[in-house]
Amino acid sequence: MRAFRRPDPVGDAVRCDADATRRLARPEQVLRTLWSAGRLGGVTHDEVERVAAELADSAANLALSYTRRDRKEASVHERAAEADWSDDRAYLRAAADPLLRSERLVVEGHPLHPGTKLRRGFGPSEVVSYGSEYDAVPEVRFVAVADEYASGDAVAGGPSLSERLYDLVPGLREGVSEAVSTAGRDPDAVTVLPVHPWQYRHELPERYAHEIDRGVVVPVPNCALPAAATVSLRTLVPRTGDPTPPHLKVSLGIQTTSSVRTITPQTIHNGPRVTDALDGVFDDGSFRSLRGIPETASACFHDPDGPHTDGPGHVRAKHLSALVRRNPLELVDDGSLPLTAAALLARGPVEGRPLLDALAPDGGTDATAAFLRSYAETVVPDALRLLVAYGIGLEAHLQNCVVVFDDGDPTGALVRDYGGLRICRERLAASGHAVDPYPGSVTVADEMGPAYDKCTYALVQNHLAELVRVLVRHRNISESRCWAVLSAVVAEALADLRREGVPEAWVDDAADVLFAPTWEYKCLTRMRLTDRSHSYVFESVPNPLSRPE
Repeated sequence: MRAFRRPDPVGDAVRCDADATRRLARPEQVLRTLWSAGRLGGVTHDEVERVAAELADSAANLALSYTRRDRKEASVHERAAEADWSDDRAYLRAAADPLLRSERLVVEGHPLHPGTKLRRGFGPSEVVSYGSEYDAVPEVRFVAVADEYASGDAVAGGPSLSERLYDLVPGLREGVSEAVSTAGRDPDAVTVLPVHPWQYRHELPERYAHEIDRGVVVPVPNCALPAAATVSLRTLVPRTGDPTPPHLKVSLGIQTTSSVRTITPQTIHNGPRVTDALDGVFDDGSFRSLRGIPETASACFHDPDGPHTDGPGHVRAKHLSALVRRNPLELVDDGSLPLTAAALLARGPVEGRPLLDALAPDGGTDATAAFLRSYAETVVPDALRLLVAYGIGLEAHLQNCVVVFDDGDPTGALVRDYGGLRICRERLAASGHAVDPYPGSVTVADEMGPAYDKCTYALVQNHLAELVRVLVRHRNISESRCWAVLSAVVAEALADLRREGVPEAWVDDAADVLFAPTWEYKCLTRMRLTDRSHSYVFESVPNPLSRPE
């Protein structure tokens, strides 16, 4: 058992009956066995079967990913000598986009969720065609939406989503003009949206059939943009010849883990607005190693009678929406190595061990502890500065963090996806900044609780705890030693904030939360079994950061 009472399974799962012991070969068998033994109180047979189907889909996709990984590793080994890939660091550095190459090494998906590789809505061929671990390069499609049925945002003084796309995609303006004119609309009165090819093929003709017939939504048939898939599936990196093209985040109506991966109108409008506020915060000058990745422009289908906080208008908006995010490579110094933090858990193709193990220096327990401290000092102090001094809780889980290494040493971190962060309105206002959110947004709250929760769950439980798990498994270091290191970094960061004049009451409040004896732990499997993905279920567990009195 690891921190937060998290089981770390070793060996096979077996069922021991009175007359036989047999191996349970598949996760849905484990689930059904637990239910039949009465260990899932309050869960119905139908709920078990629904989650069993999700587990089966996830397991099949994971097996497919493992097969792809094995073949990729064999190919890399064949080329390693000729390409001078002496280790995984050299393999990553050799890529034109090392961050994208690191994303393609992630085969196991969400580290905590029971449906880690669920792709409900995709068939097996689509899993391969659209997944980053298969080096997929889907062709983004485009639609034009009449301006009266569209809504969007952009950073202050910045171009709209349409203008950014016209600059990005050769021939798009002409293609839109032709398609829109044929539909009897004015090409100068439309908003252009990029659309995932799966969404273009499946959701667009069904969900927006009436609007297509009326010329309100106009597919652009002769324009497509090859774009490499990332771990996120719905975030794509255009292949344009530009070494640092903007990333496109598009709606995708399939279920991964607990959610259908659409983009709400709240996220669409808040992204550029939060970017403006965060850019001002980061420009205050007191941040050393962490930055946000700006979301510069966005738009969505938007029925004219909005705002749409829920109901049919909300659903229609979130299935046809997109935003543009700045390429992280633009924020990284030449010669540095940016990696998605999720890849640190993944097996490198050259050395055959987790990238985190490959990057951490040899030299015994003290060297490993020093590396973990260096990593934490790169991410934690600035994240806590945002939290305590500005009321901003970043969703800094593994997939959202880009960690920058210089000769193996962590030196910087970039956090993406502003849709998941949480802001305390009053705390941000006290620093001289503000965000005007779209109605119905959970991003901005009137108290600090949601921001604290983002820090404790995303940064600590999902991110740092997983790094500890890998180091304990592969290095001669104890879990207690790792958590002592992390607890010390948190304490030092809070002490720095006190010295710098952040109000004592704010720092004391944060310390009470971060060092509390217990934390609430999100019960993801229980939430799936009761289909409560949007209302959380928690259990109180010991907090490994807690410090003795």
